[in-house]
Amino acid sequence: MMPKRHDFSEQGTTLVYLAVILVVLVGFVALAVDGGFLYGQRQKMQNAADAAAMAGAERLCRGMGTAVTSTATRYATLNGADDVSVRVDGWRVRVTARRTVETYFAKMLGISQVTIGAHAEATCSEAASACRVWPLGLNRRDWEGQAEHSCGDLLYIWTGGPPIDAPDCDVYDCDLDGDGDDDIFIAEGPQNRPWLDFTRQVSPEFPDSCSQPGIGAAELRCEILHGSGARIETPACVDRGFGSPASVGNAINARRGDRVAIALYDGFCPRRPGPGGRPYRVTAFGCVTVEGWVRDLRLTCRTTPREGGCGCGRRPPRCRGPLHIQAIAVRIPCNPMACFTSCGTLSGNPPRAGGVNAVGLTR
Repeated sequence: MMPKRHDFSEQGTTLVYLAVILVVLVGFVALAVDGGFLYGQRQKMQNAADAAAMAGAERLCRGMGTAVTSTATRYATLNGADDVSVRVDGWRVRVTARRTVETYFAKMLGISQVTIGAHAEATCSEAASACRVWPLGLNRRDWEGQAEHSCGDLLYIWTGGPPIDAPDCDVYDCDLDGDGDDDIFIAEGPQNRPWLDFTRQVSPEFPDSCSQPGIGAAELRCEILHGSGARIETPACVDRGFGSPASVGNAINARRGDRVAIALYDGFCPRRPGPGGRPYRVTAFGCVTVEGWVRDLRLTCRTTPREGGCGCGRRPPRCRGPLHIQAIAVRIPCNPMACFTSCGTLSGNPPRAGGVNAVGLTR
C-alpha cells in the first residue's frame, strides 16, 4: 500500500486566498464602520453650517452687519467645526464649516484622518409670513408711498370714533406737516376701522393665547401688548375686527418706542359668514415705531381744494369747523432692517424701508 502524500502547494495557495479575503473583509468593515461615522460627522457639519448661516443672516437682517462674521463663526464652532469661512454677498451669508476627524478601521488601510466639509447659504429678505403682528391692517399702496416719501415723519392711524365717521381729507387738512402728503392712514371698508381678527390664522404650531372670536377689547389689548402668536402667511384672508379704540389707549402707550409689525392689504377677499364683512387680502407687512395714543388730534378745514380734486365724482361737503379724532401716532423707520420676524418665511424681495424681514436657508 502506497503511503498518503500531502500537497503542501495547495495548502499554501489556500492560505494566500484566506489572507486576501481577510483583507477584503477588513476593508468592508472599515467602509461600514467608518462610512457610517463619517456620514454622521457630515450631517453634523451641515447642521453647523446651517446654524451659522442663519445666525449670520439674522444679524444682517437686524442691521448688525459688522457682527455677521463673528456670529456665524461662533455658531459653527459651537456646533463642532474646526475651520470656518464666512462670506457676505449682498443680503446672503455663505458659510463653509470643516472638521478633521480620526478614523477607526480605515487606519489599517493607511487612512488615519479625514476632513469633512459642508456649505450653507442663508438670505435676509422681506417676509412672506410673520408672527407677533399687531392687529392693524392698512392699505399697502398708501403705506408703500408713505414709506418711500415720508419715512421718519410722524404719521397717524385713525382707529375709529369718536367721531363715528372717518375724517374726509377732501374737507379737512390731513397734511399736518405741510410736506404735500396726507399724514393720516384711514382703512377701507365699513366704518373704516383698521382692526384685524387673526382667529382663523391660529394653528397648533402657532397658537395665540390672546385669540377670541370677534376680537373684543380684552383680545385687542392682549395683542397690542404682545402681538398675535398666529403666523400670517401671505396672501391671507384676514377678518376685520371692531375693537373699541378707547379701551386700548393704555396698551398702546405701553408699547411706546417699540417697533412692531402690522398687516398690509391690497384688496378684499370674498365675503364669509360673520359680522366682519369681507376680509382684507393681506399681502405684505409693514414696520412702525409706536409713538403713542393720541386722544385728541385736531384737524382744521382745508383752505384750498385738494389738488386734482377728490376724483370721487362728487362735491366735498362743507367743512363746519375743526374735527377732533383719536389715532395711533407712529413713524415708519427709514432703516430697512428695522423690523424682523423670527418665524417668517422669505418673499425673495430685498429689505426696504417700512418692511418686515425674515431669514431662511436658500442653499
